[in-house]
Amino acid sequence: MTLVQNFHKYIQGVEFVQSVAQGDRFEHIISEKDKSGLMTLVVGMDSISHRIDLPSKKVLIHLLKNQRRADSVIWEKRDESTYRLHIFELKRTVTEAKWQLIKDQFQGAFFVSLCIAKILGLEVDTHVGLYTVYYEDQLDAVDNFTDNALSDVEPDLPAKTKKAILEWTNDLCPFDFTGYLGQIKFLHKKIHLPNIKDGIPVGTRYITG
Repeated sequence: MTLVQNFHKYIQGVEFVQSVAQGDRFEHIISEKDKSGLMTLVVGMDSISHRIDLPSKKVLIHLLKNQRRADSVIWEKRDESTYRLHIFELKRTVTEAKWQLIKDQFQGAFFVSLCIAKILGLEVDTHVGLYTVYYEDQLDAVDNFTDNALSDVEPDLPAKTKKAILEWTNDLCPFDFTGYLGQIKFLHKKIHLPNIKDGIPVGTRYITG
């Protein structure tokens, strides 16, 4: 039984989509539509991988307190039973409030992925990629600053706002995990979609290693 067949034997409501060969790469197309419009990202990888698009409103794991979900999770095979997770959230505009939401969505998608992995008898790699895909950045107000420098520039900036800006600009996505989860390294990367095609922000990202 293939991995996809095994997935659908136990799990319903979502698809486990295999990447499509395009020349010497294997690609996924991730799209998201919200109130502000549609966004599309093409993700290229060196080897075959699988993708789960998580529904935002349908509860997958009732027992999880965090019911928020990132848009898509790509499962990259590292060896026979270990997969590296690449979690994607698409937001047309990033603000302070949306950054907090994005972090919650990353965490929720990670927990769901852990549950799925255990059901399928798979291990999750200790490195997890987190990707915020966006068109407009309203959070990166100050470039190349330190904590003290930001205080000098914005002396009245609320601590919560300051924390969000520091996390976003420095690609920090801290989770307060302990035990086994405390060993997981979450690596955040921003993916800007500067190009507009037919009114839709589009872009391509190649992921290797």
